[in-house]
Amino acid sequence: MINRNQVETMRGFLKDALDKGGAKVLTGGEVNGNYFTPTILINVDLNMRVMREEVFGPHQAGGGCG
Repeated sequence: MINRNQVETMRGFLKDALDKGGAKVLTGGEVNGNYFTPTILINVDLNMRVMREEVFGPHQAGGGCG
C-alpha cells in the first residue's frame, strides 16, 4: 500500500465485513508493514462496506450462491 493510512483503510473494510457476520476470509488479510496480502472474502452482502464503497487495494469480495 502507498502508506499506513491506506493499510488501515483496508483493515477497516475487512473488520467491517467480519464484524457484521457471515463473511469469511478465504485467503489473505495479513499485514506486514505497508504490505496487505491479497484477500478474498466470501459470503459478503450489500450491508458490508467492501460491497458498497470503492476499494483501492487487494480485496476481492463475493456473495453466496444458491
